[in-house]
Amino acid sequence: MSAPTIRSEFLETIPGLSEVARAVHAGEVTAPTAAPVLDTFDLELPAPGPAWTDSAFLEELRRDHVRTGAGIRSLEGLEALAGGAACVITGQQPGLLLGPLYCFYKIAGAVAIARTLSERQERRVVPVYWCGADDSDFEEVRRAWAYHPTQGPFRAEIPTSAWEPGLRVGDVTDASLPDVEAAVLRRIGVPHVVEEWLESMRELHALGDRARAWALHMFAEDGLVVVDARSPRLRRLGRPLFERYVSEHPRITAALEEHTRTLEARGWPVAIDAKARSSGLFLLDGDRRTKVEADEMRAVDVDRVTPSVLLRPVWQDALLGPVASVLGPAELSYHGQLSPLYGELGVRAARPAARPHAVMIPDDVPWPPDHATRTAVLNGDASILRRSGLPEAWGRAVDTAATTVGSAMEALESTVDTDRARREVRRVGPRLTREIDRLRDRLAATRTDGDPARRAAWFDLRGRPQERAFVAHQWWVAWNGDAARARAELEHSYVRAIDSGRVPCIALHLEESGR
Repeated sequence: MSAPTIRSEFLETIPGLSEVARAVHAGEVTAPTAAPVLDTFDLELPAPGPAWTDSAFLEELRRDHVRTGAGIRSLEGLEALAGGAACVITGQQPGLLLGPLYCFYKIAGAVAIARTLSERQERRVVPVYWCGADDSDFEEVRRAWAYHPTQGPFRAEIPTSAWEPGLRVGDVTDASLPDVEAAVLRRIGVPHVVEEWLESMRELHALGDRARAWALHMFAEDGLVVVDARSPRLRRLGRPLFERYVSEHPRITAALEEHTRTLEARGWPVAIDAKARSSGLFLLDGDRRTKVEADEMRAVDVDRVTPSVLLRPVWQDALLGPVASVLGPAELSYHGQLSPLYGELGVRAARPAARPHAVMIPDDVPWPPDHATRTAVLNGDASILRRSGLPEAWGRAVDTAATTVGSAMEALESTVDTDRARREVRRVGPRLTREIDRLRDRLAATRTDGDPARRAAWFDLRGRPQERAFVAHQWWVAWNGDAARARAELEHSYVRAIDSGRVPCIALHLEESGR
């Protein structure tokens, strides 16, 4: 078998990126700081956050890292942070097998920025993954989709009996979790080393613990450090921040509302609604959490609170002091609303970096021949990619058929002379157009001997793009033994995009040379 050729493409924008998120990334909104073009970082990177000098927090992290299978390089990364190294952070709530593919891309992005800054600044910069195990949206994480190369997509899920309202998702514990994940991995087929990781995690039954372990195993060679948002010590270290927020809540909330109105006046949608803006805290009762309402703020027990989405980024930046934070489209949007919080609470914000957005194209799908087609693919139009395998003459003939049908229906509508008849023509016309589109896909499938429904699902599963639909372990399956080199290409393209001020939108194609 000849060696694979890995190609990449990156664009100016990410699908679904709102206008406020674009402005945040471009540094046009102080939300809270400028885009992280890496060459513009000061020669001296900012000092690390106070949590890295707290002996109790460091000891908690050491225990957790050993318990969840951290390798020597991650433990070295932790000691580097304790010794004054800087960090780049990203995060996500835990899910089965870590979570969707974009979790993998987020961490790879943080690793790439940390490595690049280490080389350019001649100072150690450590990638950190924030496991958002304090979240309580169980429905968002309980299901996972995976993709079998010949059988198509299939679903795994955590039993609903494992969760109760208010329970943090990281605390979801079920003895079946290792077996659920093992069944997925066996079915899709993964390298032997992944099976070894799975076996080493056999005694971890909480979703948050397993997600942390997967991250540590998958990025063991990169010195990744993982922080769990449920950390009791981290919450205690955040007490001064929470006390200030509580004592100045009316003024902080007013500043936040004024900033939100300014964004809305510019026509930008806001990601954090009025209810979420009214309070940034939850009250913990064991492993359950309940929202602290605005009128309860003055009487709240600060020793028992944990931040909501409103305060979590500020808490994270205040205690860990990251130089940059790798964020998804939605996170960039709500960061556009947070600048008043940073200013009022006196916290230096990490520079926001858009995460890598990637589409993996299988080796039996022809590489789109032109930039316009690749752009369409990266913006979610998988049908164009599937159809690109049609011979040119076939494509022209299908286009002619579509045009002919469209013209014929327009002529028919102008000929009939009753409203009821015209409605019938208008009802049938779109159906005929859709059927020709399906025919185009079916014709394309005859060229690749593929099932068009299965092939379509790889790119877009029920309206969810590949990176949001499938588990992170699909990376190893898709790249079939060449995952390390493919990841190196992803990270190289990502840094190029960041350094040129562009949003990193990347297509990766594995093609057998000489095919």
